[in-house]
Amino acid sequence: MKKKFIIVILIIAAIVAAVIFFLPMIQEMLAYNKVNNEQTVEACDSYEKNWPEGKHIEDVLYMRVQIAKDEGTCINEICKYLEKYPDGKYVKEVNNRWDEIWDKEIKKYEATEKSLASADGLDMMQEMLQYMKRERINTLLVTCNPTLDIKDFDEYDEDTQLLMQRTNETSLPYKEGIVSVKSNYDTSSLEALNNLVVSEMQQHMNQVFSTDFIKVVSADKTKDEMKAKMPTATFDYKINNIEMAIGDKPYPQIWSYPATEDDEENPDGFLLGLYVDINISFSIPGSPKTYSDMCSSEISDYLEQVKNLNDGYKEMTTFLLQDQMAKIAKKIGLTL
Repeated sequence: MKKKFIIVILIIAAIVAAVIFFLPMIQEMLAYNKVNNEQTVEACDSYEKNWPEGKHIEDVLYMRVQIAKDEGTCINEICKYLEKYPDGKYVKEVNNRWDEIWDKEIKKYEATEKSLASADGLDMMQEMLQYMKRERINTLLVTCNPTLDIKDFDEYDEDTQLLMQRTNETSLPYKEGIVSVKSNYDTSSLEALNNLVVSEMQQHMNQVFSTDFIKVVSADKTKDEMKAKMPTATFDYKINNIEMAIGDKPYPQIWSYPATEDDEENPDGFLLGLYVDINISFSIPGSPKTYSDMCSSEISDYLEQVKNLNDGYKEMTTFLLQDQMAKIAKKIGLTL
């Protein structure tokens, strides 16, 4: 009796061990069957999360290419598949789909309005698109290099400040009313402007191409292993004081806020005149073809749009960069 009991225990233990051993395989098979039956992003996500190196992971990645609802998503899924399986069993089908989508998207670009475009800008964009199609790249890197050449009113010499005050026809003294320029441009505000440049470039790409078909990312923030093969757009922008020369001395330009004629003698405060130079250049790895341009504008052009006096310089710089990015987009043919 005791011997039979031991045998039963051993059999149960063997069954439990077998269940423990085969359960993950059974669960994976069930998850993969769900992917095949449902063919949804959610089913694929669940499989990838639980079995990132599973037996059927290549099939699931290819399924994602097949079920992608839009061109931008499909291109991203193709990149994901090719990165993991450059010689995979579906590589022919995936590459054919890539070429088909790129040909379609390039035709969209070719159909855009180009009356305001630069010939060099168009040449660069055409070569960049063909390069990205050929190299299986769909990311544009953006590098921003902001510099400040600004000073506050109290940094001018005393004679300059006194002369400027004599021209003040308002009830508010300049020393009390002028908002500090430097207070608006710290590390975080410059980072926000850099992020704005990236997002504006992305929006202009999305106007012409399918959403996120070409991804625009900050070169400083991406860790993509393909980074060295990605084309780059570099924005060097410089924020400067607007100054008037009287003799050999510079005098700052000063604007009343709010910018209205209703009560010019009693302003809420003052903003110094500023202008911004932007130099942009596009480059393609391995290609001598580049495109460079420069834009310059006074942010005093945007005074009437300022909503907050103390943040006025940041607001105006934001408006300016948005405007200049729109001009640059037109020059490279990103116009509907």
